[in-house]
Amino acid sequence: MHTNAKKGTYTRLSEYYGKSGEDVMAWCKEVDRVAAANNWRDAWIHNIIVAYLRGAVADYYEEQKVNVNS
Repeated sequence: MHTNAKKGTYTRLSEYYGKSGEDVMAWCKEVDRVAAANNWRDAWIHNIIVAYLRGAVADYYEEQKVNVNS
């Protein structure tokens, strides 16, 4: 478990690359667990999890974020 008292982060979310073999549903469940443990507000979750996207998934998000945020 990672602790960052300054930001109130008690546990970290693993990075998600969207590669073959990664389970997006398992990662989404992890997002829920980590968000609850860190007491993230619903309004923050989207902005926070974007920071954990990597590779092609992060690129796709950047291309589509206008559609995601509308």
